[in-house]
Amino acid sequence: MKTDIMLVDTSMFRDARKVKCVPSELHDLCDFLAEIMPNQVTPIGLVSFVTAVIEKLLGDKEEFNGKKFSWELKNEKYRLAIYMNYFPLIVDELASADFSKEFRKYFDISFGESLPPIENEGEYDVMVIARDVVDISNKDKAEVLAALYNRAHPRGVGILDYNPSQMSIEEARNLLKENSYFDLINGRVMKVNLSSNVLITYAYNRENGDGSAERIISHCRNIK
Repeated sequence: MKTDIMLVDTSMFRDARKVKCVPSELHDLCDFLAEIMPNQVTPIGLVSFVTAVIEKLLGDKEEFNGKKFSWELKNEKYRLAIYMNYFPLIVDELASADFSKEFRKYFDISFGESLPPIENEGEYDVMVIARDVVDISNKDKAEVLAALYNRAHPRGVGILDYNPSQMSIEEARNLLKENSYFDLINGRVMKVNLSSNVLITYAYNRENGDGSAERIISHCRNIK
């Protein structure tokens, strides 16, 4: 639910599973938030509430404000702590732009640098040849690699190698001098082959959200 004032209806978190570009553990957190939060909160109120929930989970508490944590949340608590920099992407999708901007200001103070909103990065186009097949002949491959990396999720033992820092285009260009296929980079699941002008996105999307590669590439500049 969108709102133009600095309050948000927390029932919006019931729709969080529609946001495909974030780790699934955050969907479980949003299910809990939708059940336990006040009907409306301010940006700083949302940050404070989420911070308190994460602290309770990491402190091995069984419940929050009388609501028991699910087995899934208790099992995922350390991954949730790692994945919190993706959480503002959910707020971007479900709340107003003004609310999200204010929320990010307080969120970054509590949790550290969050992933930047895609909306602020410009939008160009993406040429989809078929489902999970994209033409990237009009894109800079280094920019494509960096963009896909910056939105990719760590999985499994990859969490041990996870680095939340963003990849620059120059760093991506240097990687492409050595390889064209990338399975994992710093714990993030990639599974992309940039050896040609056609990119198969199926494996990336399977790990990082249906259609996420296409959306991400659409925000990479056109060079032709």
